[in-house]
Amino acid sequence: MYASDSLSVSASDDEIVFIEVEKSPEFKGGIQGLYQYLGETIVYPDSAKKALIQGRVILQFIINIDGAVQEVVVVRSSGNTLLDDEAVRVVRLMPKWIPGEQSGKPVRVKYTLPVVFKLNEQ
Repeated sequence: MYASDSLSVSASDDEIVFIEVEKSPEFKGGIQGLYQYLGETIVYPDSAKKALIQGRVILQFIINIDGAVQEVVVVRSSGNTLLDDEAVRVVRLMPKWIPGEQSGKPVRVKYTLPVVFKLNEQ
């Protein structure tokens, strides 16, 4: 179940997934911390590197009320399963986030994240 605001629904608060909230979830260290984590954790697949494959994977996942990352899915593929799988692996390993809030309470929030695989030109 998804909600875009704080309308009352029959599901329990722990089941509702918000798309927009008063306070968005935040990776510890902010956006800069998120980029640093991705840069340090992503391992560019060797076969993709050798074939000079680059691309962008768009992932969606849920930041749970305790900040845990759940239900990671590829919503737009890079066109290469190696890159897609690596992006999913790294997001699943993320440390807990600071959860989003609605009406002063932590809530589940759907988050979209692009992950770019780009080879440095040498």
